[in-house]
Amino acid sequence: MNKKTPYILIAVACISAFALNGYAEKNAPKKKGQKNATVSKKDKSGETLSEKDRDFWMQAKLLKSQTILAALTEGDFKSVEKNARALRNFGILESWLRNSPETSQSEYKAQLNKFEFANKELIRMAEDKNADGAATAFAAITITCVKCHKLIRDVDEK
Repeated sequence: MNKKTPYILIAVACISAFALNGYAEKNAPKKKGQKNATVSKKDKSGETLSEKDRDFWMQAKLLKSQTILAALTEGDFKSVEKNARALRNFGILESWLRNSPETSQSEYKAQLNKFEFANKELIRMAEDKNADGAATAFAAITITCVKCHKLIRDVDEK
């Protein structure tokens, strides 16, 4: 294990902890009397997509990411590879199905390409049983997630 490995693992753990915290807050039980509203948005074709529908793929990708992090910490490269392949497939499906203003932006497409590249690298590192490389690739995936979500939030706020 090289000198940078503990720092990379700490960074990945911190980023994941922030993601989990946001997930927990979003899915916290509603207060008494608070309605469980579904927000609707229109895509380019004019069809209304509920926020719940839009978030389905994000939730699936988040769960796979959490499973990958757990497998990385356990050194379970078979699970890392299996879940990274599923994460890649979810990403591909989600990008095909999402039809919204942010998906036409070049920055969104750039982040999608970075996500795909980092995911392929994670799969390759898991196949090679390279813990340092897998942790670095996972960190790169996490960074693309954060940047893409920031991009989508910026479009939604306009």
